[in-house]
Amino acid sequence: GCWTGTSGRMVAANSWPIMRPWTGSGMQPAPEITGNENTCASLSLLVAEAADLASSISDILDLQKIETDRDGAASEQFDLIALLHEVTEAARSFAGDKAITVMDASCPSTAVIHSDPSKIRQIMTGLVNNAVKFTDRGRIAVIMSRDDGELKLTVADTGRGMTPEQVSDVLETSDGGYDVEMNGLASSGLGLRIVKALVKKLHGRLSIASKKGEGTIVAVSLPFKPLA
Repeated sequence: GCWTGTSGRMVAANSWPIMRPWTGSGMQPAPEITGNENTCASLSLLVAEAADLASSISDILDLQKIETDRDGAASEQFDLIALLHEVTEAARSFAGDKAITVMDASCPSTAVIHSDPSKIRQIMTGLVNNAVKFTDRGRIAVIMSRDDGELKLTVADTGRGMTPEQVSDVLETSDGGYDVEMNGLASSGLGLRIVKALVKKLHGRLSIASKKGEGTIVAVSLPFKPLA
């Protein structure tokens, strides 16, 4: 099919690593692989660059799918707390040997609601995995709260943080103008844009508070109807 909208521009902006012998975002020639002790390091670098590229392409494809999806959100009964437990447990495995703690700080033992469990799982998995990716040490907290007919899902981390410009780029840019790089915080912005698109499908709001070098708090506010 035709690539249009935001994802089409992302593909065009990021297709050059496939066609040219450069590494991901640094625009430097790929390291020469020789038969000496540098071979393993060179191969590891190339594998890492390939993994970054594959991850970014996967994110772009996900965004394309969300953009072109004309179906409305599903409405099913499910236990949100159980879903959040599953997301945080998976994130602990994703964190591997990193010196970080992934914690579910939601107080209720259960919270049965009507909403779209698949999209909420995608949102929370994206936010938590994004936090793990850009947090080298410290903690990541997943928090759920309810107030005045809104469901608030928050992911707070002690990671690298973002500049005000990066936050504005995610929150204010709607359909185009993205300067997406393959590594670093620009990749974080791509993941957050996927979350933003999913939140929009659920008629919710996304807010981000972040400080470079200190961490990020991302909050998703969604309308919901508690069970009688």
